[in-house]
Amino acid sequence: MTCDLIGSSADRPNLIARLPGRGKAPPLLLQGHMDVVPAPRDGWQYPPLEGTIADGYLWERGSLDMKSVIAMMLSALIRTKSEGLSPPGDVVLALISDEAAGGDSGASYLVEHHSERFEGVKISIGEFGGFTFHLGGRRFYPVMVAEKQVCRLRVTATGSSGHCSLFQQDNPMGAMNRFLQTVQTRDLPTHITPVTRMVFRAIGKHLPMASHAGIGALLRPALTNRALRLMGAKGRTFNPLFRNTVNATMVRGGDQVNMFRAR
Repeated sequence: MTCDLIGSSADRPNLIARLPGRGKAPPLLLQGHMDVVPAPRDGWQYPPLEGTIADGYLWERGSLDMKSVIAMMLSALIRTKSEGLSPPGDVVLALISDEAAGGDSGASYLVEHHSERFEGVKISIGEFGGFTFHLGGRRFYPVMVAEKQVCRLRVTATGSSGHCSLFQQDNPMGAMNRFLQTVQTRDLPTHITPVTRMVFRAIGKHLPMASHAGIGALLRPALTNRALRLMGAKGRTFNPLFRNTVNATMVRGGDQVNMFRAR
């Protein structure tokens, strides 16, 4: 078995290991990320980044995202090696350094500069892309076959600067508020992509006739929104599969509590 640390910088390396198989099947990729999103220290029973073991649990922000899964992957790989098992195909383990920070030093770097490490891979087990759900009395286990892309936008509101003791209709905070209200209260246009159509046609084949008709309505753009509303909570889960989504995540403005500024 080979094991290497590869990265664009020494500060954020990626670990790639490959356990040879019998060559009877394509390689299987086990992929996980080692980083985690920022975790403010306030509000935690135990420090979020120290890995405290207490009450029979590991308390750490990354224990779910996704160190627990990585531990299972490592355990499976080590057991396969130590017990002399020979899987049908190679098993490739890729532990990525910066999934939560954009992937430039992790997945993107590896694909652009070390694509040979993943030669022949057709199936990957990684961070889940869906949850088990029930529909029409049947249980479904979704498998992720595609992923949305990211488009980050910066919006700037301009207006007048002034002191908060004065009435100012041209306060840029108000303009930003109106923009955010519009963004968060309106759905973007319906787009039924080939992947979405494939998925729901496959689901529909296993549903009773009444539920099958509802799936058919989902795939007709003129009826999609109505069908999603009629599905209640399930429709809210499916909604992002039929359109682009937009959310405001960071808002900044002002320097002093008693002042507002032009931008």
